[in-house]
Amino acid sequence: MSPPLLQADDITVRFPPMVALDSVDVLLAHRETLGIVGAAHAGKSTLLLTLLGGVREATGAIEFDGHVPEKWGVRETYGHGIAYVPQHDLLFKSLSVEENLMVIRRQLHGHTRWTLDSVYEMLPMLREVRHIPTALLTIELKRYTAIARGLMINPSVLLLDSPATGLTSAQQSALLGVLHQLRHEKLAIIVAEQSIAFVRKVADRLLCLCQGRVVFSAPNDDTLDEAALEQAYAGLVEPSAPLETKPPAP
Repeated sequence: MSPPLLQADDITVRFPPMVALDSVDVLLAHRETLGIVGAAHAGKSTLLLTLLGGVREATGAIEFDGHVPEKWGVRETYGHGIAYVPQHDLLFKSLSVEENLMVIRRQLHGHTRWTLDSVYEMLPMLREVRHIPTALLTIELKRYTAIARGLMINPSVLLLDSPATGLTSAQQSALLGVLHQLRHEKLAIIVAEQSIAFVRKVADRLLCLCQGRVVFSAPNDDTLDEAALEQAYAGLVEPSAPLETKPPAP
């Protein structure tokens, strides 16, 4: 079996007196979509930021594509092709959609899969508003702009923090369509969401966090124990050992 694209072992984050993450393990295979579910304050955002290299307090080990980086900070993860789409988008509000994308593109050199044209082909709704300041956009269009900005770094891993939050059911369905298209672009994706139903429509595998601990992990297929997942989500079970955290075989 080929090594996972991204592997994080025993990730712990303490903000005394709180423990935000407690010995969390994550495996992400090439081209896999991993869904991370959990209630508010379960540790989902902290985990994504840790994988991005943005949490100084984090301890544990991270391997990327079979190698242990000497440094693991935001600069290094972007260099490896790990893109983060935050929960609140964090766009440059005074800049247009296209200007937000070009801020990222100007930092790259050489040929990349994702250009303005290819991003607009994937997300045609952005072409229509490309010259509008992002402050004037709807939540849905801001979300797509944030995803487009992530694609502009030419990622191999896309981290999506609560992408469905604030969207209507129809908008969530449209977003799922985009995520399914991205699955065919040789991307590995991690989707962190409160909504189990949303994540189950796109993920290959599910991991549930509760109070910073992994309390459930299983393939997202017909064998998944929905009752056990719901109990884990609600904090009614303790972490089991060992947990099934292996990515699917390539």
